[in-house]
Amino acid sequence: MKKHILSGILGLVLTTATTAHGQGAIIIGNEQPPFNQVLVPQASLPGSRPVTSADGAVLDLWYGEGVLSANQLAQGPSLLIGDPGFYNDTVVLLPGWTPGETWTFQIRGTLGPLIGTSILWTESTDIGGVGGPGQSHNSIGLTFVPEPSAFAIGSLAAAGLAFFRRRS
Repeated sequence: MKKHILSGILGLVLTTATTAHGQGAIIIGNEQPPFNQVLVPQASLPGSRPVTSADGAVLDLWYGEGVLSANQLAQGPSLLIGDPGFYNDTVVLLPGWTPGETWTFQIRGTLGPLIGTSILWTESTDIGGVGGPGQSHNSIGLTFVPEPSAFAIGSLAAAGLAFFRRRS
């Protein structure tokens, strides 16, 4: 009797375990070679400087299952800025992951009127399973740039029209 009950429970556990979706995890960070930093333009000087936590920048990781375009990604966790120009290692859980799958990632940031987006990159072999997250071998940075405003573009268009109208 005890064997039948134990066998039934074990069978139920094995059935549930084999039909459940897996979960993967990966550690995303940029404090590894080639050390691609997050940069922000300097106020009065040409060039850029590393962003610091005091700047108030917000960095979010976007991701999705498969090889995707930027508009197909879902927002994930925020990345915290540690050392100037670097965001701390962040463990990202990937629900529904199975070994061998490819996932697409992108970092998007805002800093007041400035925006920044990284390149899209994919991961497959660096994603870990139940035993623990894998470490991404990518060091992804981005540069914040001024967001184009509709008013500025409209003003340039009006000035161009006035210039060409005056010449004819």
